[in-house]
Amino acid sequence: MSAVKLVIVHNHLRPGGVRRVIELAVPHLVRDLRPHVNMIVLVAGEVPDALGLSRLRAGLGSLPVVVRTDPAVGYVAEQRLTPAARARRLRNFFADVFDTTPAGGRVVWAHNQGLGRNLALTRALARACATQGFPLVFHHHDWWFDNRWHRWPEMRRSGFRTLADVAATILPASPGIRHAAINQADAAVLQRHFRQRASWLPNLTDAAPRPSPTRLRDARRWLTTQLGDAAPVCSVRFRRVLACPTSKPQRRAGRSLPDPFRTSPPISRASVSGFRNPTRNCSWTPVCSIGLLNVPGNSASF
Repeated sequence: MSAVKLVIVHNHLRPGGVRRVIELAVPHLVRDLRPHVNMIVLVAGEVPDALGLSRLRAGLGSLPVVVRTDPAVGYVAEQRLTPAARARRLRNFFADVFDTTPAGGRVVWAHNQGLGRNLALTRALARACATQGFPLVFHHHDWWFDNRWHRWPEMRRSGFRTLADVAATILPASPGIRHAAINQADAAVLQRHFRQRASWLPNLTDAAPRPSPTRLRDARRWLTTQLGDAAPVCSVRFRRVLACPTSKPQRRAGRSLPDPFRTSPPISRASVSGFRNPTRNCSWTPVCSIGLLNVPGNSASF
């Protein structure tokens, strides 16, 4: 196989954390994946704004970027479709996306489906990839069961009436699916259950100077307001690395498909251009006892 299409799926491409992760990571994935990527296909519930699309294209040179949208891909809370109509629409949409994309292999990279905002999408995508024989990466940023139990009634109304149904949808055990987590704690849990079909795939971040004492003080004040106590806040240095799976042709189901999931434990790390010097290979970020801290003004759309 001479080339593949990288299909990127998220409910939306609005300004926020996931979109920025995609913007930062895609140029490196395009550079390092083999067989090489000859097209990016963005799949979302709505057309991204012009600024976001231009920022993505700016890092890709002449590589074609195709946008495919359908409202059924968006959050269930923003739709008025019945569960049956949503499932039918998604099934037809993915059949069209995969059939009309120019011939060749695909690698599908789906973001934040563990949030459970559209389980019908998660299920339809997994089934479409299984039918076509396309490898699928579920990149898990957040989990619906982490302080988001208010989504449970919505899931039940959508036709997913038991915890087993939800778990089987967001964490399918299909041989063609790989699960990646953005932190090592979640990755370790996934690897206990999925073995080599799970890995750690941290998010890239923008380079940032060491935070000023004023920013640290503001972070402490904000955190104290949120938690009601004086949790510690300090600045630490994070290495900016891209966890990029290797890709080698592998025989599956009678055809040769790229396997971007074969890893040298636990993953292979591609060098990030411009950050090879250890004195510059870091990003200063205020952190607290509950993890990375986003101060007001840096809110993300999940």
